[in-house]
Amino acid sequence: MRLPVRFFRLTSRPLLSALAAAALVGTSACSGTLDVGDPLPAAPPGPVATTPTPAPTTPVIPPPTPADTYAWQWINPSVTGVHFRAVQVLSPSERYFVGDGGTVVHELAGKATVIRQGSRDEALSALWVGSANDIWVGGAKGAGGILVHWDGKRWSESYPLAATKPIDAIQGRPGGGIFLAVGGYGTYMHPSGATSATCTALYGVRDVWVQSANEVWFVGDEGIAKQTMPNEVCVKVDSRPSYGVWGDGTRLLVASVTTTGQTEVVEKAGESFVRLGAPIGGLQAPFSVRRGKTVVADGAGNPVVLLHSDRPVESDSYAVFDSQKGSFRVQDLRAAEAIFGLGAGGRELAMVGVRGLHGTFRDGIPVSTELRNRLSMGLPASDGSIYSNCSNYGVDVSVTRMCQLVDGRWERLPELTGYHSAAAVAGSKDSLWLGGFAFPISGSRTDYYALRWDGATWTRGPEETAYMMRPLYASSANDVWAWSDYKTLHYDGKSWSVRASGGPGTGGFRAADGLGADDVWLVDTASGLSHWDGTSLRHVTSLPAGNHGSELRHSVVADRGGVWMMATISPSEGPYVQFERLIHWNGTKWTLVDLPGVTPRALSRGPDGVIRMVAGGDYVSPVGGTTATSVWTVSDAGVQKELDLPLGVDLLDIFSTKDAVYAIGEGGATLRFAKVAPANGTR
Repeated sequence: MRLPVRFFRLTSRPLLSALAAAALVGTSACSGTLDVGDPLPAAPPGPVATTPTPAPTTPVIPPPTPADTYAWQWINPSVTGVHFRAVQVLSPSERYFVGDGGTVVHELAGKATVIRQGSRDEALSALWVGSANDIWVGGAKGAGGILVHWDGKRWSESYPLAATKPIDAIQGRPGGGIFLAVGGYGTYMHPSGATSATCTALYGVRDVWVQSANEVWFVGDEGIAKQTMPNEVCVKVDSRPSYGVWGDGTRLLVASVTTTGQTEVVEKAGESFVRLGAPIGGLQAPFSVRRGKTVVADGAGNPVVLLHSDRPVESDSYAVFDSQKGSFRVQDLRAAEAIFGLGAGGRELAMVGVRGLHGTFRDGIPVSTELRNRLSMGLPASDGSIYSNCSNYGVDVSVTRMCQLVDGRWERLPELTGYHSAAAVAGSKDSLWLGGFAFPISGSRTDYYALRWDGATWTRGPEETAYMMRPLYASSANDVWAWSDYKTLHYDGKSWSVRASGGPGTGGFRAADGLGADDVWLVDTASGLSHWDGTSLRHVTSLPAGNHGSELRHSVVADRGGVWMMATISPSEGPYVQFERLIHWNGTKWTLVDLPGVTPRALSRGPDGVIRMVAGGDYVSPVGGTTATSVWTVSDAGVQKELDLPLGVDLLDIFSTKDAVYAIGEGGATLRFAKVAPANGTR
């Protein structure tokens, strides 16, 4: 079981700084930040693009590289794991979406391509696409704002209007020019870049909709306002606080908030607005987070509104108006941040959100999207197969869900209800062992038998596997070791046998790693470090004073005559505060490794011989994210940052196969560090 990492260093940062969450940029294979645009998956068969894809300011494709260059690549979600905040659909097969790090993505026929990458402090949350040669994006940049335009040749951002105030919404006007929600007001900007016609009749503007060439609607904290063109007169017409507006030239829908804090959807009828259905209780309007479009209509013309619940930001809901019943039905959707109706093809919505979520949903069911589960424990096998614990702990600890990585996508195995896994190891694609206990615990030994996945079904292990809780180690499917209940157990591919009993520290081991079946290091929370040589178990040394062995699976890495490991510190005096540190046993003595303000989460030795560490930084008040995660290289000379992750991409584990390193985490985030082919296609 992976225990939650504890954070105790707090920092106070402005909301806008948190909004401008970091993104993955750069091209270095060994340092800096991840190039989110390389490599991209091959496009599936589909329609030919009718409009050219804009070229990025900074090339996404890297220059030619040596044949043996290693680089970090996104596996899941596809393209990138940054936080997306706005989406616009041009057709059922083509859409654009934008998000943190100034990221702009064009998706066509199922293939998504990064077409712009900005700076780390850019959080784009507004988008309008007039054509492939007329794209406007905006949002926050640091403590100010940003407005960027693509004209078919280059990205331009020299617009003083957005220098100090974030852009909340953008809509284009037929014939040229755009309307913006900026600085609390609605503003019109001419094609020349000059601004005029600020709507002073309404403050706290959050969304804008161009209903026609001569009719524009603003909604915000003070109500609803209409601006007519070309005389540019703006008049407040309703006082209900509102946060979303959408129209189709005939209908106009507004998402508002009642005096009791409920959400209601109203439709313009003549000179007034009429409520559709009863107010929606138990859910909140998304005022607390800057978002993209939050009210649209689905393909059947039914109003759809995105709502924010009182649960974590990863759990949002949306309500669909049922025209037959005259009421709204609420459906849960994790990680949603913005919606856009496809306008055809039934009750379909395009949605984007937290940790790279982008896909199409029909009646709340994803039509095409990646696994979003929490990946907390990677299990590599000697044949290259990869499993992971994808249980969402904190929701139901009595249900174990395991997943397998198949062709770059995670697939769920049949879940185990009433079983909690405390240890696991993969020997091959058809040999996965779990050690744990059943719910409820009756006291019978039958509650503690190990389980095996043989590629098709789960089966219970023999009597020898009773109390096989932790840890486990496998060099192959026919060479699996377990230490439990004061015994050393071995599986030869056919049966389990006891290889040794008793010995120093047995019964309390929490983590293990080895360089082979005859070179395994084990950590006991009480007695310290022990070594298994294939025949006997020998106690080597106690842990430094005040240290306890970590219970995290990948907290120990075997290293030529010694180990690198994470240890939990419990001060003997003062408040009871535990935190993780990194220590090294070189065969003679322990050394404390200085960490620059980060907390280690997992360790792994890669196929390139480098030891890497996934670490979390100081706690950050999140807007669509949790903590700043990073990947570090570890050596006797100290630690060095290799990869920055954006806020919201929260890694929990790192592990290695014979040819790659994988890092996994919240929301299904999966990255791979492996050899990449030269950009010119030669080896």
